[in-house]
Amino acid sequence: MRRRYVHEPRPSVPEPRRPLLEAVLTFVRSARDCPGVLRIALVGSLTTPKPIPKDADVLVTIKADMDLAQLARCGRRLKGTAQTINLGGDIFLADESGRYLGRICHYRESIRGWRAAPGAADTAITSTMTWMSSRCRQK
Repeated sequence: MRRRYVHEPRPSVPEPRRPLLEAVLTFVRSARDCPGVLRIALVGSLTTPKPIPKDADVLVTIKADMDLAQLARCGRRLKGTAQTINLGGDIFLADESGRYLGRICHYRESIRGWRAAPGAADTAITSTMTWMSSRCRQK
């Protein structure tokens, strides 16, 4: 008979909700000043009454021609803060119409200089996000 292992997060603090929310607040305060950010929303387990959320998930709506470098820097800070208590953080991107684009890559060199052309076609954004995702998986 096989044993089932439940992989629940094991934070290094007894009450992780407050530190995660503080990290999200810090992220929001810095990300809202990034040119091209239209909207920031908290999603995921932090929005539920779950006693131990596993991570901080944030959905950021951006303009197509946004340079992602500054936003990625803010995202790396959120992820790093969450990791100090053995939890995670993810930044999800959506375009102006609400369509999911992907996640912010946490590797600095994979996003350096990325910028979609103004009025870029959806395929250009998707292929760039795919390139960024594949670059992250290579690391």
